[in-house]
Order: sequence, then C-alpha cells, then structure tokens
Amino acid sequence: MPRYKLIVEYDGTPFCGWQIQADQMSVQGLLTSAIEALSGEKTLVQGAGRTDAGVHARAQVAHVDLAREWDTDTVRDALNAHLRPHPIAVLAATRVADDFHARTSATRRHYLYRIINRRADLTLEAGHAWRVPRPLDTDIAVTAIARSFLHNQVRSMVGSLVAVGEGKWSTDDLGKALEARDRTACGPVAPPDGLYLMKVDY
Repeated sequence: MPRYKLIVEYDGTPFCGWQIQADQMSVQGLLTSAIEALSGEKTLVQGAGRTDAGVHARAQVAHVDLAREWDTDTVRDALNAHLRPHPIAVLAATRVADDFHARTSATRRHYLYRIINRRADLTLEAGHAWRVPRPLDTDIAVTAIARSFLHNQVRSMVGSLVAVGEGKWSTDDLGKALEARDRTACGPVAPPDGLYLMKVDY
C-alpha cells in the first residue's frame, strides 16, 4: 500500500487535541474522515506528536496508507477541500517509503512558545499567545528541541521561566525545581495558547 507523508498546519483552539477522543473534535479525527471522503477507506492517520487541546502546529507531520497510488497534489487539495471550514490545512503530501513512520522515525521535534508581555488584552493574538500582564525582566519566547517530550513538559518549563522573569522565583529556585525531577516542584503550567509544534526532523 502506498504511504503518504503529510505536512499539516492547524489552529488548535477548537480541538480536544491531535488524538481522537470519543465525542470530541480532534485533528486526527477530522483528517481521518477527510481521507475516507477522498478514498473511501477507513484508515487512521498517524501523527508525529500528540498535541494537547489548544496547542497549535505550523508543521505537524503525519502519514497514511492508501490502497492505490494517488497524485500527491490531488491528495493535498482533496484533503483540504474535505477539511473546510475547520482550521486545518495540509501544506504538502509526498510519497514515502513503506518503513517511514511519522512518530517513530522522528529524530527531533521543534516547539515554540510565544509570550506577549503587556497589560492590554490580546485581540489579534487571542488564543495564539500567552498574555503575561506583569513586567518580565526579559523578552521571553521559548524554543525547545528534543527527540521527544513528556506530557506538558514544554508548558511546565515555560511556566517556571515566567516565574523567574516576574521575580517570583530566583534562578536558584529554578535549579532546585530541575534537580527535584518532580513535576509538582515546577512553576504553574503555561496555557496551551502560546505553544506551537514548528517542525519535525527525520
């Protein structure tokens, strides 16, 4: 069966996350339905990362097996047609080797966390960044790159860094939290609004 790699962009705001969950709208579920509308096949789309509710993606990677060969532009355009009006876009579809796997073949995942430090509410950026109204002692935008991440790991790191930036924690406090290797020792978990899966390396 031909295997296709998909590069997918989405606004995570209306979704329960990437992964299919009963009676909730997910990115994986909508992509799987779009595949069925295109090909008539019920085949689950596999993703590189299971982003949580409200988390966005600039370039999530997924793969899907189809029973026959399709023109890759047709796959991209047809999936996008079936995904409308949901805020999901297939940016590219390419044919890949049968042993390619969006999740297990990945060598690094790149995340970005966006913070806007201002008193006024967000308008254009609402739902797409974390507004921190208290002054921070630095311009915080956090990039995290690793082969894999624990659940909420990036958001926990960001929450702890903001506690330092606000002066609530010292750098020693942050060091102690890291040494504790206990999630309960971290600062508050940052909201999902500012987190983006930016890129996956293979």
